[in-house]
Amino acid sequence: MRLGQIVVDVSPARTSRSFRLLLVCRTIVLLSAGFIAVAVPVQVYRLTDSSLQVGLVSLALGVALIAGFAVGGVLADRMDRRGLILSSSVGVAVSFAVFTANAAIPSDAQLTVIYLVVIIGGMLEGVGETALTAVTPPSSNATSWSRAAA
Repeated sequence: MRLGQIVVDVSPARTSRSFRLLLVCRTIVLLSAGFIAVAVPVQVYRLTDSSLQVGLVSLALGVALIAGFAVGGVLADRMDRRGLILSSSVGVAVSFAVFTANAAIPSDAQLTVIYLVVIIGGMLEGVGETALTAVTPPSSNATSWSRAAA
């Protein structure tokens, strides 16, 4: 077995500026959104000792994602998708930074800030994911299925 068969091909990232930008944005969103999805319930439970609050903040994230998906579909059709992906990625990263700063600075409004960050970050993530899937070309299997159905 050759090394080239088991190592990821990075030539698209070296040759295409657009692909590099997409890769960086996707990495930022995955890391930021992943940290928020894990850290928010832990932080809310530590602040409130309430499973109900954890459930409510998770519900707020889910509703915000669904709203972001709906809005993102319209925006992806009407705007430049690359700009939309970039701006939503930056917004999700800023949401994560605000959440981190909020966790580091004790205050009475921590829970309110967490809810705002979850709602705004969730909407931005939904918008970005919708624009991202609109950019990705369909796989060959999806194309063959649509031809078979017609």
